[in-house]
Amino acid sequence: MLFENPKHDFNVSMVARTCDFFGVDYYVSCPVKSKGLKASGGVLKHKSLKRLVLKDWIGRVIATSDKAISKPQDFCFEDGDLIVLGNEAYGISDEVKKRACA
Repeated sequence: MLFENPKHDFNVSMVARTCDFFGVDYYVSCPVKSKGLKASGGVLKHKSLKRLVLKDWIGRVIATSDKAISKPQDFCFEDGDLIVLGNEAYGISDEVKKRACA
């Protein structure tokens, strides 16, 4: 899971807790303020947020869109998939749109 330019660090904390529960690795594309990270329930104290540059990812890139051609429940995930959560106000970047699976 990649948090791409998140606006609210509280959202990162919430999703990071869920990722940690399911054993999913999570990354950020930019620095995140520490204020809201306290809401992570201690998850981020034991597992720091790792930075990831999208161009370095070798697997598939998965992103949601209002123009999706398939239903989420019909999508088959594979090992090495990277799910990208975009900015709360602006969504995903053009770079993600170019790399994302059709």
